[in-house]
Amino acid sequence: MPTALTPKSRVFDYNYSTIRQLFQDRVRQGRTEEEWIMGLNVGKKLYVRVDSKVKDVEYTQQDYEDFVTYTKNVAKERYFIGGPFSCGEGSMILFEAENFEEAQKIVQSDPFIERGFSRCELYEWTVAVFSEGVGML
Repeated sequence: MPTALTPKSRVFDYNYSTIRQLFQDRVRQGRTEEEWIMGLNVGKKLYVRVDSKVKDVEYTQQDYEDFVTYTKNVAKERYFIGGPFSCGEGSMILFEAENFEEAQKIVQSDPFIERGFSRCELYEWTVAVFSEGVGML
């Protein structure tokens, strides 16, 4: 029987070259690096997903691998940034979607949500303040 993963397991361990590759992939999809980095334009609607772990529920290595595949695929299609909280009790994801219904479909297709390992809250978010040059490498 597969063993459960520890709360300290990480989905991505990005370094500079990995981030540059993501930018280059976006450029090939018709967005400049600056458009991808600065995808948070004032007034643009984005979605915030806040996850909390379900207590006493363990997931397998295969569940985790399915989750990693899901996040990589979603991140290829749209602005998507996220990560775990330092306390290990949950995570947060910020992503773009056409509307709230599409955002719900994206969330509901996450293996950790589908399989009951995490619960989440979903919020529509409007960027109101943006510092000049944020995110530039």
